[in-house]
Amino acid sequence: MVRLAKKRNDDENLQSNSVCSNQDTSLALLCLPNELLEIILSYLSSSAIVQSFFEINSDRIQAILLQYLVHFDFVPVMIDTEQRIKKYFRNDTRLSHCISSLRLTGRQMNILSKYNIQLIQLESFHIINIEDNTVLFIDLLKIAPLLRSLSLEYSSDDMSHDDTCCLARILFNNNGAWQQQLQSLSINKIYIPFGFQSVQLMTSLEHLKINIRYEKQLFDLCCSFPHLKSLHVVVRDSSSNSFDQLMNISNVSKCLKKLIIIGKFSSYLTLYKFILMYESSLEDLTLKNIYHPDPINGQQLQSELIKHLYSLIHFRFHFQFPIKTEEFHKKNYLQTFDWIPVMIDSKIDNELTVITVSSFSTQN
Repeated sequence: MVRLAKKRNDDENLQSNSVCSNQDTSLALLCLPNELLEIILSYLSSSAIVQSFFEINSDRIQAILLQYLVHFDFVPVMIDTEQRIKKYFRNDTRLSHCISSLRLTGRQMNILSKYNIQLIQLESFHIINIEDNTVLFIDLLKIAPLLRSLSLEYSSDDMSHDDTCCLARILFNNNGAWQQQLQSLSINKIYIPFGFQSVQLMTSLEHLKINIRYEKQLFDLCCSFPHLKSLHVVVRDSSSNSFDQLMNISNVSKCLKKLIIIGKFSSYLTLYKFILMYESSLEDLTLKNIYHPDPINGQQLQSELIKHLYSLIHFRFHFQFPIKTEEFHKKNYLQTFDWIPVMIDSKIDNELTVITVSSFSTQN
């Protein structure tokens, strides 16, 4: 009896060892404890996890896998894309019931929309390599009824003026439900070409990242999104127009806490007045790569902003401005304007570009 029991144990161990020594990765994974499996999965991309392990027939393994697929990046899946979309999203509901954010290309998004797939937990779309506006004609809420965040990354910034206008109208002048449901919107590379006076108020939008053509659009923009908490805006071109008629704005966000501004300004006063519209709420201010045609008194800028922005906690600024070579060499020139030069670049005869950087924080 003892021999029979020992033989049975040896047979069981041999069978277990044969499973674990099998070259089939899916069988080998069944032998791993949860802790080790989680370490392995933490080094893999979401698309690699799906392609390698998603067909393993084990409830234990599947429960662990799904935890690493909540944020799913479909971009690396470039081979048999359509077949894989049908396989992972239409024929199998596990992914569609667990993904909360999805990153994919414009082409993949168009394929996804063909199959009436619904991602019931999805709150965030990040669409890259967009070549045209077709993705914006998709009924996004039909795919993701809980959609809250949309990031659009175009493949280039040379879209025609007509196409850019079409993009802006779809995003901001449309009565579609998904526009009114968004809380976060990011548009990269494309510069919105017109003002926002006719924009339907997007009352749910709290976070906006956008590129605009001219500095005057800032004032149109700020009153079209009354509940913004953070704004990241890039201004491509300065303008010589006067903006005095745009200064009296009442419908401005009272809860904007973070503001990042990048770009060119013809007037320091324009930038200054725009920032002061958020004096009661602004806590974090970044002025990055701001190009101004004339030197600005850094000490005065900082003291004035700190004085009026009484909720300000963090302030970072990085300015560029040209000065004549003979002026630069005058004694104590930079000290007069209280700037710390980090790079001096001579691009034009008898003129230097001084790039400065500094920061301020009320917290230690």
